[in-house]
Amino acid sequence: MSDVMCYVAKMLGFFSFARSTRRASSMLCSLILWICFVSSGVYMIVYYYGKNQNVSSKNSMYMKMVFFEVVSKFVVATVGTSVSAAKGQAYFDLLGKFSAFDELTLGERFPSDGCVQTLYMLLVASVFVHNLSWTLVSVDVPFYVLFAWHLYCVFTMSTFVQYVNYVRMVRERFKSVNRIFKNSVAENFSLGTERMYPKELVNLFVQLRGLTNEVKIYYTYHAMLVIVESVLILITNVTALTVGYINGMQVDNVHLIGHTSMRLLFLFYVVRETHNTKLEANNTALIGHEALITTSDITTTKYLEVIVLNCWNHPIVFDVKDFFDLDYKLLQSIIASVVTYVVVLVQIQLAVNEI
Repeated sequence: MSDVMCYVAKMLGFFSFARSTRRASSMLCSLILWICFVSSGVYMIVYYYGKNQNVSSKNSMYMKMVFFEVVSKFVVATVGTSVSAAKGQAYFDLLGKFSAFDELTLGERFPSDGCVQTLYMLLVASVFVHNLSWTLVSVDVPFYVLFAWHLYCVFTMSTFVQYVNYVRMVRERFKSVNRIFKNSVAENFSLGTERMYPKELVNLFVQLRGLTNEVKIYYTYHAMLVIVESVLILITNVTALTVGYINGMQVDNVHLIGHTSMRLLFLFYVVRETHNTKLEANNTALIGHEALITTSDITTTKYLEVIVLNCWNHPIVFDVKDFFDLDYKLLQSIIASVVTYVVVLVQIQLAVNEI
C-alpha cells in the first residue's frame, strides 16, 4: 500500500521525479494536473465571492463562512502540495533510512500495515465523496470543476496518511527493539533468542531515536497544515450551524455535522497513533529499570544507565516545532476552544438580533 501511495503521489507531481526514467513527460503531466487543480480552486473562490456580493443580510454571515472555508482550503492545499513536491527526494531518503535501520535488528521482519493504511485512505475518500455529493446538489458548478476541487482539498489529508503510517512503522520498530532489549538483559533465556551486547543496544536505540526525529522533521509542516485546516473547518462549520439555528436559516445541517465529525475522527486516529507509539517508546525505560535491579556487571550497568537516562532526558514526543504536541491534550484544547467560541458567538448574535 505504501508503494501504491508513493507512485500515485509521484504521478500527481507531489514527489520528486529525479528517479524517473522519463523526467520530461513526468514533469509535463505534473504541470498539467497542477494547473487543473489550481484552476478549480480559483474558480470556486470566484464563484463564492460572487455569491457573497448578492446575498441578503440574513444570510450574509453564513455565506462569508463558506467563502472563508473555501479560501482556507485552497491556501492549505496549495501550500501542502508545494511542500510535498519540494521535499520529494527527502521522502525516498527517509524510506532508505528505515531500510538501513532494519538491517541492524538481526534480520527482524516487520508486519505490513496495508489494511490500516487502506482504512485511513477510505476515511479520506469518505470526506471527498461527502463534500462532492453535497456540492453537486447545492452548487451550480460543472461536475469536473467540483471533482477536481474536492480532490485537491483532500490531498493534504492523503499526504498526512503516510505520516500516520510512518508513526506506526516507528512503533513496530520500538516493539522489536524492546523485545531484543528484554531478551538481552534477561538472566534466563532459551537458545536461539535474539540477543545483543549492551553497546550494540545503545547504538540501536540511538539510531531508532534519530529515525523518529527524521519522521517528525519531514512531516512538521504537513502536521501544522492539517491541524490548522481542521481547526478552520471546525470554526466555519460551527459558525454556520450556530448562525443558521439562531436566525432560523435553512442550512444543510447533515453536511456540516458530517464534515466536522469526519475531520475530528481523522484527528483522533492521528493522535491515537502518536500516543500509542509514545507509550511503546516509554517501555524502554521500564525494561532498563528492571534490568538495573538484577544486573551486577559494571559494564552492563553503565550502558543500561545510558539507555534509561536518554529515555528520561529526551522522551519521544511527536510535536510540531514546539508549538503543540500531537496527543489527546491537543484534541481537548481544540474542542474546548470551539465550545468557548460557540458560547461567545451565541451571545454576540443574540445581542445583534435584539438591536
